[in-house]
Amino acid sequence: VSAALIAPETVAEGADSSMDKRLAQIIRTREPQWAVCALRSGHFAGAIFKGQEAVVHKAIHRYTVRAKAGGAQSACDSGKKVKSVGSSLRRYGEQRLAEEIKELLTEKWADQLAECE
Repeated sequence: VSAALIAPETVAEGADSSMDKRLAQIIRTREPQWAVCALRSGHFAGAIFKGQEAVVHKAIHRYTVRAKAGGAQSACDSGKKVKSVGSSLRRYGEQRLAEEIKELLTEKWADQLAECE
């Protein structure tokens, strides 16, 4: 959370509940514009809020993780020759996910993100 929203001494306390209360109070009184993004295992979720209301939101999923073996395909490649169609699909999924997130954050949401505190 931005230092503009929460004082450093509140963060230093280490109490999550006091930070949660402070953030809730700020959102109710000031209505800041803020963004949240999460990325893991081929899943991306992002949203931009104005106070408590979502301005825009998006969730993206691509096939990138090796079933049962876990982990991204690119982590298992390390210079090996492509052996299966599945590995090619996972590699393509990683590439497309990165491209879509970049497009979303730099083109489609650029104006809203610039307005975030």
